[in-house]
Amino acid sequence: MRLSRYAFFVAACTFVLVLMGGIVHTTGSSLACPDWPLCFGQVMPKMEGKVAVEHSHRMVATGVGLLTIALLVMALRRRREYPGLLPWAGVALGLVVLQGVIGGVTVLLRLPPEVSTAHLAMSQAFLAIVLLIAWRARALELGRPIAPALPAGPRRLLLAAAALVYVQLVVAAAMRHTGASLACVEIPLCKGALFPSGAHWLVHLHMTHRVLGVLAFFATLAAGVAAKRGGLPKPWARAAILVHVVVLAQIFVGLLAVVKLLNLHVVTLHLGLAALIWGTLVSLVVVTSPRRRAASAPSGTPSAAAAVSA
Repeated sequence: MRLSRYAFFVAACTFVLVLMGGIVHTTGSSLACPDWPLCFGQVMPKMEGKVAVEHSHRMVATGVGLLTIALLVMALRRRREYPGLLPWAGVALGLVVLQGVIGGVTVLLRLPPEVSTAHLAMSQAFLAIVLLIAWRARALELGRPIAPALPAGPRRLLLAAAALVYVQLVVAAAMRHTGASLACVEIPLCKGALFPSGAHWLVHLHMTHRVLGVLAFFATLAAGVAAKRGGLPKPWARAAILVHVVVLAQIFVGLLAVVKLLNLHVVTLHLGLAALIWGTLVSLVVVTSPRRRAASAPSGTPSAAAAVSA
């Protein structure tokens, strides 16, 4: 199997895992299994109710961990074909191990908001690393860059948009885990102001999330227009432009989540769109990076004198 296809598969499984993590939190199943790594002292407890939700999440997380070990083994055994990817595969494994430990600490310490927020932030970082491996492996397999490198200006805008979206993801996680998701149910302002004077800090956290969502819309719009003008091929130019459309949809879904008082389906859609936006921006950053020449490899290997994403 090509390394790129396998890495994309791991990324897809990670996306599913992120959604399942959101379902665990929204359904109040986070402490359905009060111990860790077992559940009520069992490898396989009776799968019903909230226990089924929580333990299914743990099982999928274990599966992603095993897939990541296999990813590292593939990168190690085929390091001559895929130069430069072994260290990234090592980083991915380190992140997934740390993610598992943080998940266990979250349960054992009874869901401290700081640890729970770090748990989600780590999952999105892991997704980004796996996508980086996938796209770089694909460039090596093709023997050419996937897309032309962007000029410095558009590239900086794209990086800034990606960074802002990641910050928004972390703020969203902090809002969810501190109970700030319904700190203000008025739309679009809160008590007639963006940041009402004298309001609880959870209200300010909630409104910060809303403001960052609007900023993310304009940032992705500017980055998409600049990237398209920078000479991207049509499929990637469309992706760069459509990201801000998805961000706009994400804003409306977020407001709907407030109106619907955190309805499970709406909240899950909100989380899924966030991961989709983040993954698309990461992919755009990777495939439009400045190029370097890969190290020489034996003839017949995908990396022989191939230009790859830096």
